[in-house]
Amino acid sequence: MPVSVSKTPLFTSGPIRFSDLRSQFKGAASGSIRAAELLRNVNVAAEDPIVPDATENAAVATSTNLSTSQFRSTIKSYAVNQSGTDAALDLSSNVLGGTWNGNLNKNIRKDLNIAGNCTSSNEAAGASALRLANTIYNLDLNVNPTGRILGASGDAGTGASTRGNRGGTALIISNGGSAVNVRVLSGGLIYAGGSGGSKGATGATGAPGTCYFYTYYSRFGCGNCPGCFAGDTQINCTITNRCRWSRTRRSDCRRTNAYGVPGAPGGVGGNGAPGRGFDYSGGLTGAGGAAGTPGGCPDPNSAAAITSRSGFGGSGATGEKGGDGGDWGNRGAGTSLVPSGGGDQGNAIEGSGYQVDPSSDTSGIRGNR
Repeated sequence: MPVSVSKTPLFTSGPIRFSDLRSQFKGAASGSIRAAELLRNVNVAAEDPIVPDATENAAVATSTNLSTSQFRSTIKSYAVNQSGTDAALDLSSNVLGGTWNGNLNKNIRKDLNIAGNCTSSNEAAGASALRLANTIYNLDLNVNPTGRILGASGDAGTGASTRGNRGGTALIISNGGSAVNVRVLSGGLIYAGGSGGSKGATGATGAPGTCYFYTYYSRFGCGNCPGCFAGDTQINCTITNRCRWSRTRRSDCRRTNAYGVPGAPGGVGGNGAPGRGFDYSGGLTGAGGAAGTPGGCPDPNSAAAITSRSGFGGSGATGEKGGDGGDWGNRGAGTSLVPSGGGDQGNAIEGSGYQVDPSSDTSGIRGNR
């Protein structure tokens, strides 16, 4: 991962004079300085100690026996710089020799400078693009103009998972020390992922209806053409030779047989759209629903109409459009299937032990914080 440490070791060689200590640690070009002012301050509540507590300053006395030689290769501040692209970057480690060299829980002034991209493709709770979880004192987290901390897209509501998923968190800080100061410079971004839109409801079923099929029979008579049974239709009357003294008449008849059918099914609802996130930059418009099944009966003259009793009444309605996905840090749209809306929007910053610096460009923060 492209993370580097910046610190300036002081007095790496040559003599160490009190005037030099005054200049480097007190920031004063003139005036007096007392030995007591140069003792290493281990009070974690000290916001700007003259000689801070740090792993690199461990040799400096805290109460007695102070000597200038103890200041060889000491430091006044410590910085960690991120550039390039890091996925799910966790800078919580405070082990000796790690990124922070054991200094997170000490009172030395520290900066974490984000100049590249911290990203996440994981929308699950507890996942984030950047994480700091420790006991931390005197840390400024600076999102520089080129810095990006971007949460994951929330998945869309589809299939059985009808509600869109939550958007991903950008930054998690879980700190038991002094508040981490989060400063967003103009152009810097801390964007939570948007949540996915919900799935659309299935279209309404059409109204029930009536279908029918025909059966046929013949009636014979001597003299006049016999009629059909009540309610049936005479198709034609023909002459045969069945009668002895007169021509035989045959009536061909058709009977209409009615049967009830259900309404046609409605179309499947459209899928929701994913929310905006580092891992999704496509469209946010939910998909349209499918057309309903057309109503209608089989041909009443077909054999299938007699055997299957199939068919539909009214046509089914088109399925509901899926919910739109939420833009950065916003909630996806709901549907009648999930009226409460899509999943929860992601958090730009979540956790405890932090504050957003008043000088921050808050237009660069999207999502809850």
